[in-house]
Amino acid sequence: QNPLPFEITIDRAVTQAGVAGVVDASFNQSFTSFIIPAFGSANSGTFPDVALPLGALAALAIIPLQELDILNADVSVRVATIEGKLGIPIPLDGLKQTAVNTTYTLNLSET
Repeated sequence: QNPLPFEITIDRAVTQAGVAGVVDASFNQSFTSFIIPAFGSANSGTFPDVALPLGALAALAIIPLQELDILNADVSVRVATIEGKLGIPIPLDGLKQTAVNTTYTLNLSET
């Protein structure tokens, strides 16, 4: 959700998420075109290759909760972009948020 009167572009997010203060999942995601319009919202899409520091079996317990806490997120954004170009870079480090809605797609095949 972007409450500002100008566009925001997110370039990268490095995040640790979990339940009860324990890191259950982490990811390092770069974006090629994650633009949030002025006064608007956008969906970040699917994040592939999420690391499960406690292992897959332990992670099964968090799936029914359908939410995770963002324990720490470092996000690289640019504000006042024009269709995702230019803008003023602002690093947002140490972000936290509780009860983030979460859905899961499990890929159990070998690659």
